Amino acid sequence: MLSKGNLLLHGKGSNEEYAIRIEGLTKTYRLYKKSSHRMREALHPLGKIYHKEFFALRDVSFSVKKGEILGIVGRNGAGKSTLLQILSGVLEPSAGIVDVRGNVTALLELGTGFNPELTGLENIYFHGTIKENTHEEMDAILDDILAFADIGEFIHQPLKTYSSGMRARLGFAVAVHMDSPILILDEVLAVGDDLFKRKCFARMEELFRQQRSVIFVSHSIAQINEICDRAILLDGGECLLSGPASFVTRYYHKLIYATGARAHEVRAEIQRISMDRQTISGYRTDAGRMAASDLTDGNEGTVPVHSGAVLDKSRVISYLIPDFVPQSTTIQRFFPVDVEELEILAMDGEPVNVLTMSDAFTIAFRLEFHERVANVMVNVGLVNVKGVVISGYSLRQEANRALREIEAGEALRAEIQFTCSLLPGTYFIGVAVSRMDSTEGKVPLINVNDMGVFRVIVSGGHESFGLVNIGMTGDMIRDNS
Repeated sequence: MLSKGNLLLHGKGSNEEYAIRIEGLTKTYRLYKKSSHRMREALHPLGKIYHKEFFALRDVSFSVKKGEILGIVGRNGAGKSTLLQILSGVLEPSAGIVDVRGNVTALLELGTGFNPELTGLENIYFHGTIKENTHEEMDAILDDILAFADIGEFIHQPLKTYSSGMRARLGFAVAVHMDSPILILDEVLAVGDDLFKRKCFARMEELFRQQRSVIFVSHSIAQINEICDRAILLDGGECLLSGPASFVTRYYHKLIYATGARAHEVRAEIQRISMDRQTISGYRTDAGRMAASDLTDGNEGTVPVHSGAVLDKSRVISYLIPDFVPQSTTIQRFFPVDVEELEILAMDGEPVNVLTMSDAFTIAFRLEFHERVANVMVNVGLVNVKGVVISGYSLRQEANRALREIEAGEALRAEIQFTCSLLPGTYFIGVAVSRMDSTEGKVPLINVNDMGVFRVIVSGGHESFGLVNIGMTGDMIRDNS
């Protein structure tokens, strides 16, 4: 439909590739210092203006392809809720095109669309009525909703007696079982225990396989990286950045921790980057993936090694590809210290970046301090291509005398040993240096994200899958009992 004067479109468009298309979306509000000024403005014979315009959204444009999962991140007040309310039909825009192709199920906050005086069961049917579902259609999915929510006899109690976790269970259960091609989820995984969160993720994975189009809003960088194909960064009502989820969340992370003049600098940096489409489109495409030709010499069952000789895969050893380096390194510096010369060493001391499972390795790097500092802590973290933290380790001053008092001009070498239990894939190494203060707590000195990259390959005989090899073994025997 076409909303009068606001170009709000719902229904089919000429381009069937997209589920949602936003162009120049703007939402403004009139702010008055006094409530009486609203009446004065309306009745003033000369049309005197008493209000100031506030832009909740300003010229926002993006699209969501059918079957795509789009993440939205931004600080509080960035315009996320306003955007979702417009997409779900709760608000109308002041200007711009909103083309939504298909029915939308939106879970904007816990219990949205529910009546606190009604029971949980009554609210299920009430919500279905709002979404123009018949009583019979809700009957068909009722058992699935009840099984997912798993709140027992509370389903017959008024919603006002529910805890926040119970409302989350019921709200999420109803939202994800509605047969809508477009799903909007706002911080729905922020509550509940780990078992329920995993249940939600599993259900969402099922929806993704069904090629539903999803808009997912969360302050959790890990959730956005894990779930979403792409993401957009909103700030001050503007779309600052759009691109691969882990690329966008990296700059969101920089923005939320920047204050004062630094915040303006980071915002300007993000705006510059947003204009460089080549950098965004190439993010981690080269460093994050290795072609088959990088891992083999073209002969079935063989891989290259240090000397250039060829060994059988069952006896493959780790090796180095010099040009396999990160293209997504970012540095946040808060103190005059440098992190340099990161490398992964095999047991023979040779640098490697293609690692065989189950072998032992050392991550080594150099820290150079240009001012005196005490009580230093060094964190090393491993993340996957989506930016999800797989593992980490802290070197603390309590256990290391060298970290307690460091003079200006001093340098330290850090070495961390590990056994590669990761399954085949590409992983990135980040280093964070901070100092512990009795008043301020942990004070960051420098963060270097994606400083190193490595690839894990099988060394023969492994049939495991997932992220981590925990040493599973097994067998099957005949059971004639």
